Amino acid sequence: MKTIIELFETAITKFPDNIYLWEKKNGKYEGTSYKETHEQVLNLAAGLIEIGFKKGDRAALVADGRNDWIISELGILYSGGINVPLSIRLETNEVAFRLKHSGSKFIFVSKLHTAKIEEIRADLPDLEKVIFIDGKENPGEKDIIRFGLEKYPAK
Repeated sequence: MKTIIELFETAITKFPDNIYLWEKKNGKYEGTSYKETHEQVLNLAAGLIEIGFKKGDRAALVADGRNDWIISELGILYSGGINVPLSIRLETNEVAFRLKHSGSKFIFVSKLHTAKIEEIRADLPDLEKVIFIDGKENPGEKDIIRFGLEKYPAK
């Protein structure tokens, strides 16, 4: 049985210029090829490693379904980590329970779900960094801001 990374690498080799992801931006759908997605994933994985993410670490992902979700998951996997996907339908106390018991050191969160994470982050002793997919005003010491798909700068 092949891993997600092996399947993705095979697709990149066979279909580098084919569109892998579609997303509506500025009123029209734009495509991202396998090759472009791969570059974004490798960039993210390198950024995660640069800020201290290690093989076997867990990173949670609370975001609406979109290209950034896929790139975030693949970035976690490529950096040697374990993705802990959390449903956007979970209540705040359920998110806290799952984060505490998963041992997630990092969490990726989209704008629509930021309030849940901000409400509980002080109660999560294992949490080292919060990665805000859509950015954040006035980031704190443990916040990583993602501007587009470039590497996450270490704060």
